[in-house]
Amino acid sequence: QWVTLCLMKLFLLVHKDDAALESFIRAVRAEKLTGFTVLPSTGVGRVSRKPFEEFSFKALSRLMTEDGERIKNVTLLSFISDDKLPRLLELTQLHCTDIGKPGTGLYAILPVETIVGLLEKDVNG
Repeated sequence: QWVTLCLMKLFLLVHKDDAALESFIRAVRAEKLTGFTVLPSTGVGRVSRKPFEEFSFKALSRLMTEDGERIKNVTLLSFISDDKLPRLLELTQLHCTDIGKPGTGLYAILPVETIVGLLEKDVNG
């Protein structure tokens, strides 16, 4: 079943500071603003510096390491209602204070036209 939700946004945050992210997620959860999908991530510049012959998920695992250590970037994805978005952005600025500085992270807010698989309780709390 297709669910059209006109008053939703997709919040995307990429950051590398574990302490800031943990603090941010705790604050957002405490206020019951939204949940997150959390993904390890890296930029294409980092990947393109590593030699590899062809893409595979096994190769991707090797690409996600640098000098024997896991890459520390994390990408958070969340659907959030328009009315909760201002508070989410306040918490982003409060906990991820260096966001936007070169090499630290970024966030984006994208409009959502349709969501499949999101329960009504997840949208309205």
